[in-house]
Amino acid sequence: GFRRDAFAWNLKTGEQRALSPYPGPAFGLAASAVTSTELFLFGGATWDATNQTVMNFGEAFAFSPLRNSWRKLKPFPFSVRGASAVALDDRHLYVAGGYRNREGKEEFTDQAFIYDVENDQYRPAAALPYRAMVGLVRSTEYVYCLGGEDKQKHRSAAAYRIKVADLLGP
Repeated sequence: GFRRDAFAWNLKTGEQRALSPYPGPAFGLAASAVTSTELFLFGGATWDATNQTVMNFGEAFAFSPLRNSWRKLKPFPFSVRGASAVALDDRHLYVAGGYRNREGKEEFTDQAFIYDVENDQYRPAAALPYRAMVGLVRSTEYVYCLGGEDKQKHRSAAAYRIKVADLLGP
């Protein structure tokens, strides 16, 4: 189910400790990426009890394990669930894809943005090669776009890569 609580696990000892709860609604399916100092979450889905349905949202937050606290970021450009994110460097995150509601119709998207950690700003970026909820992974100088759900109840085996430098631009 959707949750607000957060935990940290010590991988050596197996100990678990509670962290400050997520300040937004109980959620799931958010894009997440880590820089050297924080965890970033973008969008996601929550349960709309009034309409008895899953509802996308565009909230964004960063969590600092050093301060055990959350800070609100500028909202993602649109409400989306199942987007994916990956750190390009300590300042820039690539956030792309997912499932959104556009003009009253739910659809997969290929839209992508670069999030600037220092300025709390989004700028349009190279779109995914297809509309889907995908996995994004960075390895050396490339970001890989791997598989994902590209149609209702359908999984893609597609794999593409793009240079980090091409995403960051001039």
